[in-house]
Amino acid sequence: MFLNFGIYQFAQDFISIRNSGNETPIIIAVLLIGLDVFCAASAIWAFLGENAGRISLLMFISLNLLWSVFVLILLIANAKPKENGYYDANIFLFGFSLLKPLFLAAICWWYFTQKEIIAYYKQDNNYEFF
Repeated sequence: MFLNFGIYQFAQDFISIRNSGNETPIIIAVLLIGLDVFCAASAIWAFLGENAGRISLLMFISLNLLWSVFVLILLIANAKPKENGYYDANIFLFGFSLLKPLFLAAICWWYFTQKEIIAYYKQDNNYEFF
């Protein structure tokens, strides 16, 4: 999760912001980069065996995917056909590129919500709410 949702996603977002034809608002850039950094930090925190790290990892991965799906919906909603009547294929390629992160997030949710894994993370838990 550290590599896919942290490092790889950070590089991909940084390159897309840098190569975009339009100027990206600073709030969007901070949101994108911040989600990637927090996903990577949460993965390290969960790797260290903290229950709060497990919960934050699930939360930030879900937020990262929700953001990507939101961007896809905006791209599809604002798509206009070219002069030949066809839409730009990059929108659909972006949609297909979300299949791998969705699959990895589903595996992450499945793994971190198993009874044995929850019991492992809660064995040294001093928090009442987690």
